Amino acid sequence: MSLEKLLVMNIAATLTQAAIGGQGSKLQVIDETIQDPSLRKLNLEDFEEFRIFYAAVKGALEDETSWPSPKISSGSLVPSAVQAAVPTIVSALAPLAAGNPFLAAVLTLVPKLLTQLTQGQQAPPPAAGPIPDPGSAPSTVTPAPAK
Repeated sequence: MSLEKLLVMNIAATLTQAAIGGQGSKLQVIDETIQDPSLRKLNLEDFEEFRIFYAAVKGALEDETSWPSPKISSGSLVPSAVQAAVPTIVSALAPLAAGNPFLAAVLTLVPKLLTQLTQGQQAPPPAAGPIPDPGSAPSTVTPAPAK
């Protein structure tokens, strides 16, 4: 079994637990033979809900048209508040670094690392089309070509 399949099963189980938790249908202790017909019915309903969520998550991961994979640029990894705070923090810790070569090296590297992470930071491009409604059928609209 692949890690991806296990992750999708975990997501489906979490969604199922959220869905059945407030509906009064709670999984009970399961007897291997499941002799009680009402318990058997409840567990089967819950398992069917799990299968529905599994199919939905799997479909969303496979559908690059309606559910495109996120594109995360390195510049968006460091928010502007962190970028603004680093010089202040480095200058405040500078007196402590005088007697500590390790801290001095770290304080020298942090601004360089921040510069590397934020280099070429751009705003994310606007959506190529309308945002899909998760409750609707998959879109047959061809996405706009990438620029």
